[in-house]
Amino acid sequence: MKDLSEKQKIWVFPKDLGACIARLATVQRAAEKIAVKLKPLAEEEKALREHLINKFPKDKLKGARGSGLSLNIFPVRIPQIEDWAKFFAFAKKKGNEDLLPQSIARDAWKQRADAGKTVPGIKIFATNVLRVTKDKGEKK
Repeated sequence: MKDLSEKQKIWVFPKDLGACIARLATVQRAAEKIAVKLKPLAEEEKALREHLINKFPKDKLKGARGSGLSLNIFPVRIPQIEDWAKFFAFAKKKGNEDLLPQSIARDAWKQRADAGKTVPGIKIFATNVLRVTKDKGEKK
């Protein structure tokens, strides 16, 4: 855990707006390249996890050791809704509201807002999003 007194990184940005935009584009491209390189590793990790999880029940193992490492497997219960109507009827009852997520499905809200419909209980928080695109005709 980080010590709260540890200094936060202080970024130094170019003074020129164009240079800042160029740096943002460079950082975005670098992050995208890294994400592309990480994808095969993430897929292999997922396949290895599935392989090990499938291997354990057959051998009736709860853990294993090898190459100076140890691995433990333990059950986790994950709820899945099979009857939405029954679930919502129960969740809407007083005392069960904590079963419902506390967020808005933005796409569903946007569709209604674009159609001119108001969703009660919603307050709009306005923010800005940056998108860097290459100007047409310019080569870099």
